[in-house]
Amino acid sequence: MTRRLNVLKKKPSSTKTSRKITDEKLLKLQREEKIRNSSRRTAQKKGRSLATDKSKLKSSRPIRLARKASKKRVSVR
Repeated sequence: MTRRLNVLKKKPSSTKTSRKITDEKLLKLQREEKIRNSSRRTAQKKGRSLATDKSKLKSSRPIRLARKASKKRVSVR
């Protein structure tokens, strides 16, 4: 019980916080995340997926076939 009370006690404002981001940036990030989550939810209801849901492909070169299919020439008479 005493451990729980110690956790609930607030630290004085003079102590340094571990957060390195400003309040304005934090609010902006939270707003963007809220918009992203709500749009993802509405897209899921409609059966679509957002571009942010999909992972990016890391392939730099296009995939080539091992054997190239030779073109068949048609003789014209």
